[in-house]
Amino acid sequence: MNTTSNNTGLRGGLLRLMLLLAAVALGYALREISGPKHGAHVPEPGAEQTEAAEVNWTCSMHPQIILPEPGDCPICGMDLTPVDLGGGGVGDPDQALLRTSPESRALMQIQTVPVERRFVNRALPLVGRVAVDDSRLAHLSAWVGGRLDRLFVDTTGVPVIKGDHMVSIYSPELVAAQDELLAALGTPADSGAAGVRASYIEAAREKLRLLGLTVEQLGEIEASGSSSQHITILAPRSGTVIEQHVFEGMYVKTGTRIFTIADLSRVWVLLDAYEADLPWLRYGQEVSFTTDAVPGEEFRGHIGLIDPLLDPRTRTVKVRVHVDNSTGLLKPEMFVRAEVSATVAGNGRVLEPQLAGRYLCPMHPEVNAEGPAACSECGMDLVPAEELGFTAGADGNGRAPLVIPTSAPLITGRRAVVYVELPPEEGASGPSGIFEGREIVLGPRAGAWYVVKRGLLAGERVVVNGNFKLDSALQIQARPSMMSMEGEDPAAQPAAPRLSPQDVKLIEGLLTAYLTLQEHLAGDDFPAAKKVAAGLPELFGTPPSKALADLGERAQALAAAADMDQLRSAFQPLSDGLAPLLAELPTAAVAGSEPLVRAHCPMAFDFTGADWIQRGRGVLNPYFGDEMLTCGSVVEVYSEALPAPDAQDGLEHQGHGHKTSAGEDN
Repeated sequence: MNTTSNNTGLRGGLLRLMLLLAAVALGYALREISGPKHGAHVPEPGAEQTEAAEVNWTCSMHPQIILPEPGDCPICGMDLTPVDLGGGGVGDPDQALLRTSPESRALMQIQTVPVERRFVNRALPLVGRVAVDDSRLAHLSAWVGGRLDRLFVDTTGVPVIKGDHMVSIYSPELVAAQDELLAALGTPADSGAAGVRASYIEAAREKLRLLGLTVEQLGEIEASGSSSQHITILAPRSGTVIEQHVFEGMYVKTGTRIFTIADLSRVWVLLDAYEADLPWLRYGQEVSFTTDAVPGEEFRGHIGLIDPLLDPRTRTVKVRVHVDNSTGLLKPEMFVRAEVSATVAGNGRVLEPQLAGRYLCPMHPEVNAEGPAACSECGMDLVPAEELGFTAGADGNGRAPLVIPTSAPLITGRRAVVYVELPPEEGASGPSGIFEGREIVLGPRAGAWYVVKRGLLAGERVVVNGNFKLDSALQIQARPSMMSMEGEDPAAQPAAPRLSPQDVKLIEGLLTAYLTLQEHLAGDDFPAAKKVAAGLPELFGTPPSKALADLGERAQALAAAADMDQLRSAFQPLSDGLAPLLAELPTAAVAGSEPLVRAHCPMAFDFTGADWIQRGRGVLNPYFGDEMLTCGSVVEVYSEALPAPDAQDGLEHQGHGHKTSAGEDN
């Protein structure tokens, strides 16, 4: 028993020993295969085994600047900071800036298009109904109390002509008035009382005229020599009887309405327009419409009134259209479907080339003439079409507006944000891959386009596909995005006041002096800048007009500045007050040999930022002068440069007066 147990234990121990030796041999073999060869260098633990990644340098204020070595920003002079070109946020963490790699842009399917100037057309559908023209209504009323013994018109819908017999009335008051006239006529023509007799006769005639009798009826009474028991009341105008208020045999009082007559040769069409439709509507605009009652026929009219009050129940505004109905096809209360085709220029005016130089009636839009005249309908003086909100074309104030596709802006309800692809560094090839979130102010929508009022420049590229992905990337990095952008709401800026012709002249002179002052400030020329600033208040009247009173106070503050710092501090409020007024100036007032632009420096006044107006796209910073002369960027273009005189002469002789693309207003 014991011998068997000992043998079993010995065999188990030998088996374990053999397994252990086999494991040691296997480990040694693996070490020989995977370990370094004899004589090979073995690095120390923690030693660097990867090459240093390439480092690039950028400016936190101008992220499109990317340089291979450290240094100063060529735009603002700030120290460059290292940047990783692989993607992610760039610049100040409080800025909505995102750098993307080509691979990430492809994955996000980012597409961009340039901001452009173009006239956009909007076909605005409206619905409404035909209505009677109130100005062509006539109410036939009793001018004296009495009994209606006969109605010559005893039903509605009957057409009548001015002077037709309408009703025969018996009135004791009329009989008594006739007797007074006959008594005056029967008074002997005594030479001593001839004047008194004539005054009695004229007074009796006037009394009957005031009671509704015509000159012809008075002549009949005087010729017959006897009073008439019944007097016939005549139609006051031609038209159609649309209401009958009495019946034969009724007794009526003075002022009782008998008939209502409407001239239906002209009618109104009352359309319902929503608030969003109003930017596309103007007085005098042509409207086309159809009605199911006359299939295949298109009618046309002109807007005669846009109701100044909005209906709080329907949230619509009534638009009144004046329509010729000489054919009689349109009946009051017919339902119509209308369409207004409108093209809006950059200053919000409706583009109507056919109204160039013409004059319209403020009451009857269908009446227009080539020059000053009186309205054939009401006698009012005609006024220039431009005063009623129209512009003739690309000349004058009809510049094409900035537009972007409707897919470009991200609209939150409070703001509209677009993502702009910043331009690459000068000399670099391909896109920069840097996108900036920017809050803008949108105008009306026209089909597939939005009109841009502020915030973008022509030629800048905006993202039309992938903008939500860019915004999400900024949100992940806790940077400003469409839901968290801070700063002043551009739409909350006050609108520019309407300027009188005298105000426009003043602003033209102020702009000339302002541009001179801007150049002196950029050149650090204090004596010259002080001299120009001292003369600014003299441009304003005493007192200045109400529209320019605030601007006059800013000019006074600038004139009172005692040193260069005070001049530059006071220059900013004047710039902010002048900028919105430039849109009211004619194109000729802002045109020049160089473009007129508005520039912005984000570093001015301890990074608060400030704007100014200048000639030329090359930045000349008046807030820093030579210290950082080129710090800033152009944010708005008021006018492009005029062609050189030689080029202009060539255009005038080229193609026998036909315009070329070089002569168009961009």
